Amino acid sequence: MLQDVAVLLGLRVHGPVITSTAQIIWSDFYEELFGIKLSKTILSRSSLRFHWLRDTFHHLPNDADDETMRRHARAFILCFISGHLFADKFDSHVQLLYLSLPHDPDIYGQLSWGNATLVFLYRKLYRATKSDTCEIAEPLVLR
Repeated sequence: MLQDVAVLLGLRVHGPVITSTAQIIWSDFYEELFGIKLSKTILSRSSLRFHWLRDTFHHLPNDADDETMRRHARAFILCFISGHLFADKFDSHVQLLYLSLPHDPDIYGQLSWGNATLVFLYRKLYRATKSDTCEIAEPLVLR
């Protein structure tokens, strides 16, 4: 239930819902946010290899300028969202979709992450009902 998501995860269940557009050229979008042109081995449609992202942005340089700090903060937010709220079965990819939300980080705290997390869980539970499915990805604390 939505109230369980709010209590167990401490996520907002009121506020603007999380939506995005699919009209994005993901390689250009990633380059805009992180300043790096990616190869197709790292970026596949709207998903990015998790380990590459983590390894690339693991350490913030001591002499980092404001833009470098913003890029590292975006990488941290993307890893957190994809790793804890919307994980895939193998923890191998992160979805850039979550960074296509408004570019103002102050907006992130106002969004209804609880609703999105519950919808994600329901979709994964639905997919788990398929006869060829043997694993599920979901926020584990909610089961």
